[in-house]
Amino acid sequence: MANLNTARSTRLHIENLEARDVPSASPWVLDTFESQANGQAPTGWQQNLDAAQGFTATQAQGLGSQTSLVSAATSANEARAWIATPFDANVETTTAVYLGSTAPALVFSRGANLDSATPSY
Repeated sequence: MANLNTARSTRLHIENLEARDVPSASPWVLDTFESQANGQAPTGWQQNLDAAQGFTATQAQGLGSQTSLVSAATSANEARAWIATPFDANVETTTAVYLGSTAPALVFSRGANLDSATPSY
């Protein structure tokens, strides 16, 4: 019969896993619109409509600040605004949306031909 009280030793080692590199500061974007003049389209953003029908910065209803990006569009027209700088294909997007009317809202991370009549996202 085998002796179960015999001590066994295990050789420990370190296993290298995949790299956990933190991206450089360049992919991170935080836009609070605080540097925008009231009623002006945001710098560094593009939109498919002019500011009178599309998006402007305003000193009201901000989340964490007094400034927000507001759309003057109604449910009769489709306004889109996006950051002009392209990002990598796999990007994580976080936003806060306040809906104060019946006009629908959509937040997307990838899109093409956004300033045309046939956008895809």
